[in-house]
Amino acid sequence: MRSRWAFLVIASIVSPQVAAEQTTRILLVGDSWAARAWRTRAFRTALENKGIRQFEEKGDVTAIGGTTSSDWATPPFLERITSELQAYPTLDIVHLSIGGNDFLQARPANLFDALVILLRVLCNTRTVVEHIHSVRPEARIAYATYDYVPAGNGFAFELGVLAIAVAFQAQAVPDYFLLNDLGVLHHEFGFPGAFGPGDRPLPGGYPRYQPLLGGDPSFPGSPDLFDDPIHPNETGLVALAEHAIDEFYGDWLAPTVAIDIRPGNEVNLVHPARRELLPVAVLGSVDFDVSDVDANTLVFGPDGAPALRVVRPLVRDVNRDGLDDLVSFHPVSRTGIGHGDTEACLSFRNVHGVRFTGCDAIWTRPR
Repeated sequence: MRSRWAFLVIASIVSPQVAAEQTTRILLVGDSWAARAWRTRAFRTALENKGIRQFEEKGDVTAIGGTTSSDWATPPFLERITSELQAYPTLDIVHLSIGGNDFLQARPANLFDALVILLRVLCNTRTVVEHIHSVRPEARIAYATYDYVPAGNGFAFELGVLAIAVAFQAQAVPDYFLLNDLGVLHHEFGFPGAFGPGDRPLPGGYPRYQPLLGGDPSFPGSPDLFDDPIHPNETGLVALAEHAIDEFYGDWLAPTVAIDIRPGNEVNLVHPARRELLPVAVLGSVDFDVSDVDANTLVFGPDGAPALRVVRPLVRDVNRDGLDDLVSFHPVSRTGIGHGDTEACLSFRNVHGVRFTGCDAIWTRPR
């Protein structure tokens, strides 16, 4: 924590910077939508776009085109999941894409047949979810719906029924959620000749999912965003991955940054009862650019004291590593820090909406 706060204007000493190794956190499981997301590295691109490139996904073993929910409920496929979770202890998010091929391959001729397939998908999905939790109890699982496709009428009704059924199922299972993608691509890109980007709503998110059907369910998927009548292209896959990050994965990944309370001081002394401003620096790194910080979201301490608006955050290299840091100022009296506290944390969102947290040691003066 050594830095020379009183001499920030002195030329910094630049030290070589090495990018941090990426941590594998997201496991892609399921059919061709998961397999194509893996092959195009859609999640890697989306994570970089969201400013959290320190994380990555994995799907070479568990994302297989053409598979059904019935496949994934069998021992050989469950073993694929087990082997990946055991080989990568950091995997704690599972992106699940199954069920579509059950309907496409069976081609139900009537409502009763469709209901039988739906119940089978739900049963198989429950088997997969329970298996994941038996191997990695703390894992959080998102069942990703499909988006409207160019084939037929887009299958909005059928996909909506599946989404409702999974949402009800997920309510009864801890750490299992519906990721509603129905209409994401309509919202993000519009539909050629009919409506533009942003003209139709995003699908509703957890927990109420209102509206269930985003975009315009009377239109199919745009051919501009699909490689064929069923499968999104890379542009579409990246947009869906970004939506997953916005809805769940950004908060689940809980990215951290290094901070320095009272930069330039050997001991981070805090007087809880004193009316003073406390400087807190977000330390930049090769994996985190402080220009991405949304300064309006900076809050510090147990009570989340916002940064003082009349004193704008300063961009300085407080630790003399050749990279910009961001210093904000917070009124101690509003932080909630009490006598005896030994740590305090700063949190904020970046300009892409992802929440970051950083903590540093403090010493509070005795009463």
